[in-house]
Amino acid sequence: MDIKAKVLRNLSYGLYLIGVMDGERPCGCIVNTVFQVTSENPIVAISMNKNNYTWELLEREGRFAVSILSEKTRKEVIQKLGFVSGRDHDKYEGIDYTMRDGLPVLNEQCCGALICKVVSVTETPTHMVVLASVAEAYELAATVPMTYRYYHEVIRGGAPKNAPSYIAPEKEEKENRQASAGRWVCDVCGYVYEGDLKYVFITGYDRNTSNLSVSTADAAAIFLDGTMATIDVNKGDVVNSGDTLVTLN
Repeated sequence: MDIKAKVLRNLSYGLYLIGVMDGERPCGCIVNTVFQVTSENPIVAISMNKNNYTWELLEREGRFAVSILSEKTRKEVIQKLGFVSGRDHDKYEGIDYTMRDGLPVLNEQCCGALICKVVSVTETPTHMVVLASVAEAYELAATVPMTYRYYHEVIRGGAPKNAPSYIAPEKEEKENRQASAGRWVCDVCGYVYEGDLKYVFITGYDRNTSNLSVSTADAAAIFLDGTMATIDVNKGDVVNSGDTLVTLN
């Protein structure tokens, strides 16, 4: 990591959902750069990768919602909204949200929400910087806003490659991290798992033939050598969340 990248990592960020509409379908993405520019007739600025599908929709409609994530917002929600493209996935399926002023606002323990109208746009080589006026503001949960540091260090989340602060892991650092005894990091979502690892991650399990009343469940696993196979997963090896086996990815 060069000195510029090292020093830039000291800048502070939050975590936000930018909500837009794709016709009748809600869409959006997670960003870490939203800040207030003016206080009177408030203007905010956001940064978004120009390859994001959300940017295409935002540019077309000229409006967007900002949902301010909190420390209580679930990691699974952040991963679903931040690590897949709305071009190919219905990101809001199974997500708790409300339509406000024609835009999707997240209900997942968010601190508040802003409804914004685009004022101007500045293009950079990789990202679009958008200035927007705040048309409406909504108070939501009385929670603590999530910082980017909290997301990485406490929740142990990763950053997608389109994030403005993304830094590709150096090969040596990656090998050392993966080789650390009992500590494994998912290259897809940044999840950190500590303990003995039999497989890299589980992609799913057969709900029709497996349930929490038995000791094992059938699941597809990708192993350390890159091979895939259907395995019997012991309940003691995974996290039990309600009636669902939560995977390690």
